[in-house]
Amino acid sequence: MCGEIDFAAAPVLADAMYQLIDLEPGDSTIDLAGVSFIAAAGLGCLVGFANQLANSDAKITVVGASDRLRRVFDIVQLGGLLKSS
Repeated sequence: MCGEIDFAAAPVLADAMYQLIDLEPGDSTIDLAGVSFIAAAGLGCLVGFANQLANSDAKITVVGASDRLRRVFDIVQLGGLLKSS
């Protein structure tokens, strides 16, 4: 992913993630290296995706998050999704 994950981009992200579950169920890795901003809608997509994966005993790992994005994840208590770098 790259750019901003805001209110407008969140539905596109959600569609892509749920298609991924249909095609390849199991653990998933989301790379945020190219993401400069994530809004609440984007965080909500990631949480929804994580919950959906958990229903099938799979998990999501988020990699490549900048320090700025890491702070956002920590503030909203989603730091557990981030893989340590």
